Amino acid sequence: MNYFPKNLLEMNGYKFFLFGCLFTSLTWSLSLYMYWKLNTRPHNYSHVQQFRKENTFEYVKKQKSKYFKNHMDKNDLNDLGIIKTEDDMAIRDKGYKDHGFNALVSLRLGNYRDALPDTRHKLCSTIKYDQNLPNASIIICFYNEHPQALFRTIQSVIRRTPNKLLHEVILINDFSDSENLHQVIDQYIKDEKLQGIVHLKKTNKREGLIRARLFGANLATGQVLIFLDSHVEVNTDWIQPLLTRVRDNRTHIIAPIIDIIQPDTFDYKSSPLVRGGFNWGLHFKWDSLPKGTLVTDTDFVKPIKTPTIAGGLFAVNREYFNEIGQYDSGMNIWGGENLELSFRVWMCGGSLYIEPCSRVGHVFRQHRPYSAPNHEDTMARNSLRLANVWMDNFKVRY
Repeated sequence: MNYFPKNLLEMNGYKFFLFGCLFTSLTWSLSLYMYWKLNTRPHNYSHVQQFRKENTFEYVKKQKSKYFKNHMDKNDLNDLGIIKTEDDMAIRDKGYKDHGFNALVSLRLGNYRDALPDTRHKLCSTIKYDQNLPNASIIICFYNEHPQALFRTIQSVIRRTPNKLLHEVILINDFSDSENLHQVIDQYIKDEKLQGIVHLKKTNKREGLIRARLFGANLATGQVLIFLDSHVEVNTDWIQPLLTRVRDNRTHIIAPIIDIIQPDTFDYKSSPLVRGGFNWGLHFKWDSLPKGTLVTDTDFVKPIKTPTIAGGLFAVNREYFNEIGQYDSGMNIWGGENLELSFRVWMCGGSLYIEPCSRVGHVFRQHRPYSAPNHEDTMARNSLRLANVWMDNFKVRY
């Protein structure tokens, strides 16, 4: 038996219908808002501070924030990438776009990491190096580099290199167009009172990695040139093995083992012992060592003879580098220069080695965040130039 008038039932039905529509609209509105927030383009946050002059961990202490008060250990990377604000998201996203790594973690990690895992073989720490070693000019070229990544490179070199072995650090700004970057780095050098050892120079136009390195090499006055990328952290006793090998034979070019710094978390990982090679496309690749190379403990600390080197990090006698003609200045921007130098060294009577007791961590970026000004495929162009210059009749195979 129906105790309610028909029109009352119809009214309740309309109410439920309207309530359902309102609830659905609110749900969709909230979903669209969250989607917009998560996909906002980084360039909409141009006001966001992308770097700090002070060490980020000192900054954190001043904030007294609930989240950070238990995270003052620089070696704790677990939570450095947590997004707390819209600015955090913008810094992270812009970092991936502009630098190929998580700039938020880089920023929070600060200007220097006190402790890195010692990834060398246990015998490396027992080796006693001669005190009479040549000094070195460290050449670091950069283009639109994230300041904290560059500052950690500088500080790790200065703090982990004996003073008498470090002749100078030459920073070459390859005509970066990142706003105020040159001024920020110059001010940092002054604030840290590094003018006596760190020299900042800028090219007059975009030269690319190869010619920028030549620019730096021609300014250097140290006995040994050591080329480093601008987003590395050198490890314990990194320089002594390199300088020892170069001193013992001036025609040897020595590269360190390149450890891996993760681009998302900046976690530092050990790399295995391998050697350099190349494929039929004249692209560099890593090859496993021949079977039986590593048998005893002492095998793990012997220099590894290698056909090619990665190119980003190596040491060379400055006079020998000049004698063999340095880099090929006809190569553009980036790509192929490591194979060209490797071929040049072998054909000019030199040798290439990788030193297992020298470890340098390198941020392996998710992508190369720059291209040639005219969008030229410089890797292909430089590889063709390499083949035509050095490979004679064998070039038809590549």
